[in-house]
Parts: sequence; C-alpha cells; structure tokens
Amino acid sequence: MSDISGKYYVGSLELRTVADGNSRVSPSRMFPNAAEEELRRWAPVGADGLMALSISSLVFRSHGKTILVDTGLGKRTDRSRAGVRDVGHLIDNLGRLGISPETVDVVINTHAHFDHVGWNTVDHDDHTHLTFPNATYYLLDEEYEHYTKPEQIAADPSLEQTLVPLGGSGHLELAKDGTMVTPEVRIFRSPGHTAGHICVAITSGGQTAVFLGDLTHHPAEMANPEWAAAFDALPQQLAETRRKLMREAAERDFLLLTAHHAFPGVGKVAPSGNGYAWRAVAPVEG
Repeated sequence: MSDISGKYYVGSLELRTVADGNSRVSPSRMFPNAAEEELRRWAPVGADGLMALSISSLVFRSHGKTILVDTGLGKRTDRSRAGVRDVGHLIDNLGRLGISPETVDVVINTHAHFDHVGWNTVDHDDHTHLTFPNATYYLLDEEYEHYTKPEQIAADPSLEQTLVPLGGSGHLELAKDGTMVTPEVRIFRSPGHTAGHICVAITSGGQTAVFLGDLTHHPAEMANPEWAAAFDALPQQLAETRRKLMREAAERDFLLLTAHHAFPGVGKVAPSGNGYAWRAVAPVEG
C-alpha cells in the first residue's frame, strides 16, 4: 500500500492524503460503548489483539499556497506511546510529491494531540526548530491556550517541543471559528474530541471537501455517532457535532478526508439507520 494517496479533486483543487505511519489500539479503548458482537464486526484485530489506525495528513495548494493539515506523530523517541508502530514518514512522503519543508506556506493543526502535531518541530544543534520554517501555523485560539497550560504540559511533556515553540516564533496564527486561510479554505470549530478541535472546509467550483481530524477515527463512529473513544474529551458534544456535520455532508455530497480511517481515508456518507454509512472513494489515477 502506498503512503501517498492518488489525486482527489474538489473543483479545481487537487488534494492528496499523506501518511506519517500507523498505530495500533485496543478495540475496547477505541469503542468502549460497543457490545462484544459489534466489536467483532467493526474491529478486526491482529495477533497482538489490537486494531490498526492510520496517521494521515492532507496536502494541497490554494491561491498559490501549499497547505498542510496536521503533522502526524513525528519520530522523536520521547513521544513513543503504547501501540505506536511504524511512524515518522511524513516528511519523506511529502518529498516524494516534490514538497520540501521550506516550500510549505501554511500548517493547520486540527488539535493539539501528539499524533497531529508531531512534525510541527524538529530538533537539531541542541535546539528545537520549526520543521516548516516559512509556514504560518494555524490552531484554534482556545486549543492553544488550553494545551500550553502548565498542567497540560506536565501531563504530556511533548507539548513543550511541539506546541510551546510556536508561541514565540512569530509564525503562529490563533484562529477563530470561521477563520479563512485562503478564499477557498475555512477553519471551523468542531468540539468534542477536544474542546478546541477544528475541521477544515475546502471549497472550489461549487464542491466542498472537509478534513475531519479526529471528529471520527473509524467508520463505526459514523454509523454510531454516540460512540466515544476513551480519549474523546466531551462525548455528548462530540455526538452532536458528528450528527450535524454528517447530516450536512450527506445532504451536500461533501468529500470527507480523515486522519485515522484506513488509508487513504477518503469517502462520503449517506444516512443509514441511526447514523451514517461510509463509502470509501477511490482516488483519480494519473
């Protein structure tokens, strides 16, 4: 399987999902609300008893800007987590598309969790540097303010490297709900996984794509919007946010791009039962 998706088009814009790697998680941690038979249906596991999740980003150009949404886990050894396996490939995969860190103009972090901000920075010469030195980094204001509090950094010391350096860099843009990055790219608040989680809407030629971040991790959560993983901070609000966005996505035929669904993680939804059925969309080849 390639770590770079084929092309997806929204109007005149070409979108590519790019993998940083894969992680593995316990189904009972991923779907604690599911009955045993539902776990078997939705979450096939390997010999280790864990299910696979991709760690993916999105890259595209809009109004002359190269835009990267989420930066994966990265490869610092002090960021290892239980279940993380083959990760740290985002920069190499971007290079295969002819994109070097210096040519990225915009980085959007959907939220501050370690597997979405990992490549924000790199370490060399005994210092932490921005991986994308010419980019403006966007993060919702409340998300940045929350995750740079001392108690949050104590709980996850990697924030000291991935998030805190943005503050004094001159490269951080604290976004609001509705912030326009370009006339085609809009950030909107989508609370639930974290309080300050955002999605990214991309509109061109009367068509819309949305990068979901961690609004969902797996199609099971679209079919069962009330399911919440152990790491979803606000489960009730998350279910409400999911239902609202999935309803709009079904009605308006949005293309949905995901961070953790099986790579390349691109599809559409339609109403089904109490939730929504996911239909994977194959990329355009060539």
